[in-house]
Amino acid sequence: MKKTILWSMLAFLSFVMFGCGSGDFSLGGGTTISGMASKGPITGGKVAIFAVTSSGHIGTTPLATAIPQSGSFSANLGSYKGAIFATMSGGAYVSEAATGANANSQVLLQQKIRAATYISQSGPVNLAITPLTEVAFRQMSSSGGLTQTVIESANASVTSSYLKGLSAGNTIVNTLPANILKNAATTSTNADQINYALALATICQMMEEVTGTTATLENVIQTLQAQNTSATNAYTSAFTNLSSANLQTNIKVLPLNVTLTTTSSSVTGGVAGSGSVSLTATVTGFAGVKIADNTPVTFKVVSGSGALSAASAVTTGGAATVTISSSVVGTVGVSATAGTAVSSTLSVPFAENPNDPGSVTLSSSSTSAEVGSPMTLTANVGVVGGGTVTAGSPPSSPVTVTFTITHGSGTLSSVSAPTDPNNGNATVTLNSATAGNITLSATAGTSPVITSNPITVAFTPNPAAPATVTVSASSTSSPADGSTPVTFTIAVTNYTGTALPSVPLAISNTGVGTLGTAPTATDSTGKATVTLTSSTVGTATVSVTATAAGVTATGTAQVSFTTPAARPTTATVKLLTSGTLASGTKIGSIQATLTYPATLSVSSTSPPVASGVGASGLFEANSATSGAVTLGLVSSSGITTGEFATVTFTIPTSGTLPVSGDFAIASGATVTDVNGATLSGISVITTFASQ
Repeated sequence: MKKTILWSMLAFLSFVMFGCGSGDFSLGGGTTISGMASKGPITGGKVAIFAVTSSGHIGTTPLATAIPQSGSFSANLGSYKGAIFATMSGGAYVSEAATGANANSQVLLQQKIRAATYISQSGPVNLAITPLTEVAFRQMSSSGGLTQTVIESANASVTSSYLKGLSAGNTIVNTLPANILKNAATTSTNADQINYALALATICQMMEEVTGTTATLENVIQTLQAQNTSATNAYTSAFTNLSSANLQTNIKVLPLNVTLTTTSSSVTGGVAGSGSVSLTATVTGFAGVKIADNTPVTFKVVSGSGALSAASAVTTGGAATVTISSSVVGTVGVSATAGTAVSSTLSVPFAENPNDPGSVTLSSSSTSAEVGSPMTLTANVGVVGGGTVTAGSPPSSPVTVTFTITHGSGTLSSVSAPTDPNNGNATVTLNSATAGNITLSATAGTSPVITSNPITVAFTPNPAAPATVTVSASSTSSPADGSTPVTFTIAVTNYTGTALPSVPLAISNTGVGTLGTAPTATDSTGKATVTLTSSTVGTATVSVTATAAGVTATGTAQVSFTTPAARPTTATVKLLTSGTLASGTKIGSIQATLTYPATLSVSSTSPPVASGVGASGLFEANSATSGAVTLGLVSSSGITTGEFATVTFTIPTSGTLPVSGDFAIASGATVTDVNGATLSGISVITTFASQ
């Protein structure tokens, strides 16, 4: 009793969930069926859709039902995924093959036709239920159940036998046949759908041709089920005999499939920039029958860079031919259209000419060189097919190579050069006026442009070239007296700091002052000197330029000339005795001669006078000549060591000023004690002052 109640509840739930109306069942949304029941388009009757278990068994309660109108029906399977089984029973259709009085008569569908497909993901799903899906279903049944593999294999097999020329991926179950009856509400332009509809019209013609018994659909299905030569011949013959009286105008001769190929069986491409590839568009109608001659075919480049010999051509023997060429290496996509049928895109590869540049290898004669010393760059050009560019090999040799500096500062002898006739080498030279790294590359070819490996070379300074010129002044400030010189010392070194001898110099002065005789080059130690005097107060800047090995370096130094102090008018020289007297001993007399250069033009203003410790003594035998003053001092009481006399000189208003070193005591000076005995260890010296 409990089991009876349970089964009753389940049956009630099934009824509530699945219903039996027009397919409004929902399991939460997701999978929707757009269907077509046709033999031609069926109106009325009932479509029922069932779930199929993973083991291939059909459910007993439909997932959804629908009533087709002019063949169309829809259903919502919610979130269902997996295999489904569908039936079409009852209803009526107009036979496409009927003629005369029966041309527009309704024909009852006298048997159930079935279909099966597999739903792998949610979304819209096409479902056709036709005599061809019935043939496929019977094949599935004999293969052991409705598993995914069995379903897809049977649908593909029947498609291959009786629905040739469908677009890739389309089959008898997911392609919805068009309504091609003369009185159809709309005219289909989809080649696959028209192809399917003509197949169903052919089946109607086969029913008309059945002899010896009443024409039934079952007879035809059994014939088609064999899928052998006899069946396909009967099928093709029926299409030939099919009357167009009940069909849309010219539907039988409509191009339904376009297959685009190159001249060979496999896709063979061409060479970019050289020759062309022949394209053949084979146009067929229903069942793969070649279309009539002079059917126009339009060709189109849909991707890549290519040029067609003509945008259109007409068929001869079912095929139309044009050629395509390309100057660019790559793949060109081409399609062909006849009527509403469009071919799959054919990819035609265009490869590089085996004799075109395929590689460029850049090298240098050295990785480093001194500034000003050029190095050789060599670009070796290899061809696509192997080897190098040589004379006489197409494309015509030589090949032009372009050299490019991508980093650094340098000078190329030429930005481009041709390859030589034997080795495929193009050469230029590279030089630089400055030290540093330079990166270069080279290119050859046009389509595509081949770029070499980059290389980096270094230019180092020339050791003979001056890098630093140092100018040092003996003083940063000097009197503007016109006679006091400032000496500038010049040192020239290279980039390592090594002194450079015999480097030509150019010395100039800006500002006040006059340069002495300027040296023209550094000496053996890499140095040179020059003097500068000035009678004018101001600033002077001495600039020195050293040039060697094509390189110039400069240096400067500055000096200020200031207002000089007033010129002294007199010079005073004091005479002193120096040394240590023995205890109790005193100096009694001194005899000495004071000398000075006669060129000083100084003169003593008066005879020497006693001063200091000698003030109490008496001078004797005093005399003065140019360059010498001779004097003597006698002290009866004796004196100690120290200053004993003063000589005053007059300084002229011009000429060289006297200095301390100008005055000296001539040899032969004598110092005695009060008894006249010579004192040893006591000498006569001088001090100097000017004012």
